[in-house]
Amino acid sequence: MPGDRHLTDLRRLLARGTVITSEPTDDEEAAALPRRGRRSGETVGKLLDGLTAGITSRSRTPLLHADGHVDVLSRYAPRELDRPGP
Repeated sequence: MPGDRHLTDLRRLLARGTVITSEPTDDEEAAALPRRGRRSGETVGKLLDGLTAGITSRSRTPLLHADGHVDVLSRYAPRELDRPGP
């Protein structure tokens, strides 16, 4: 179980983030992204990955990730990606 210091560090980290609300069109985009990928012969992961990609694309928000599914989705929802270093 995380200690108080871990919780404090996590809260501090989350406080630096930006909250982006979803819009009704985000659900449609989340469903469309995997379809675009499948038509090109690629498996693009879960619906939640598509929703995240759609929202970050619409809001032009950089997305830090370490997920191969997001790399595939990026080909169908262009947006800034930043993979963490080794």
